[in-house]
Amino acid sequence: MHASPADGRLPRVLVVAPAGEYASLATLARVEHEYSLAAELDPRWAVRPLALARHQGRTVLVLDDPGGEPLDRLLGKRMDVGAFLRLAVSIAQAIGGVHDAGLIHKDIKPGNVWWRPRAVRSTHRVRHCLSHAARTCGAGTAR
Repeated sequence: MHASPADGRLPRVLVVAPAGEYASLATLARVEHEYSLAAELDPRWAVRPLALARHQGRTVLVLDDPGGEPLDRLLGKRMDVGAFLRLAVSIAQAIGGVHDAGLIHKDIKPGNVWWRPRAVRSTHRVRHCLSHAARTCGAGTAR
């Protein structure tokens, strides 16, 4: 559940910072580009950027916290076939949403896929973090 400022609680967020003490210009440009896509991202399939900020002298990207965890935390753990298939379908639908919006995700990997099992019918809700997204231009090329 996300709290609104009206109830006196702050919303939950994720903070993404470039690795290392000093970020390259290319890394900063990528973070700024991801933030610029905020209005085009649908929370049904994307973790949406909320702000570009400075924290302890570093540029950070503040993201809406969808709850759940990155899929890479499941690696090596057993999962029944039904749950696996539901998860696979959810990921395919999320990637379909990305592509339907005219975006290309350049770094699809378990650490960039967020999932949260639902209590009702144990279905999975996948949020896709567009950490390396690019707007499509022309016939499938990215700019």
